[in-house]
Amino acid sequence: MKLRQLLPNCKNVCFDTEISSITSDSRQVTAGSAFVCIKGPSVDGHDFAQSAAEKGAAVIICEKDLGLSNQIIVEDTRSLFAQMCATWFGNPAKSMKIIGITGTNGKTSTTYMLKTIIEAAGHKCGLIGTIQNMIGDEVIPTSNTTPNAYDLNSLFSDMVDKGCDYAVMEVSSHALDQCRVYELDFEAAIFTNLTQDHLDYHITMENYL
Repeated sequence: MKLRQLLPNCKNVCFDTEISSITSDSRQVTAGSAFVCIKGPSVDGHDFAQSAAEKGAAVIICEKDLGLSNQIIVEDTRSLFAQMCATWFGNPAKSMKIIGITGTNGKTSTTYMLKTIIEAAGHKCGLIGTIQNMIGDEVIPTSNTTPNAYDLNSLFSDMVDKGCDYAVMEVSSHALDQCRVYELDFEAAIFTNLTQDHLDYHITMENYL
C-alpha cells in the first residue's frame, strides 16, 4: 500500500513510498514498515524509533522531532494509528453493525446475551471480549478485553470475510483512553455501570468516568 493511502492528509511526504506493514511495536519492524511511535504508561515508542529506522522502516511517525530523515511529525500518533489500521484492512468495520459495551462490570455477560439474541434473529455475529473472541461458533484466543487497533481491525476483517454482519464487543476504559476504537462507528453503545476499579491506571474516579 502506498503511503499516500495511509496518510492522505499529511503534507510534505513522499506519497509514492511503498509500505509493507504498519506497527507500533519496534520488534515487528521489517524493511518497508511504517513505525508509529506511541507513548504508553510505561514505555515510549519514541525511544525505539532509531532502532526501527535501522531495521529498515520506510517511515517513522512521531509526535516530536527525532532527527530522522524519514520522520513525519503529527499531533496525535494514537488516533492516527487507529485510522491507519482501519485503512490498511480496508475499513472492515463499515461492513458490519457494531455494538459496543463499556462500564466496570457486566460487559462480558452483556456481549454474550446480545450475540445470542442477534443470532436467534438470523444474523451471523462476531464477539470481542475478555474471555475469548468469536466469529460465529469459531473461538479465537484473546489477551486483551479490547485488542489494539491493528489486531482489532484484523479481527473485523476476518469477521467480514466469514460472513458476519454484526459484531458485539467489550470496550474497556483503557481502550477508550488509548484510542483503540477511535472513529469506530458504533450502531449502538451500552454503558453498564461505574464502580471503583482500574484506578491504578486512571488515578481518579473523575478520570475513569
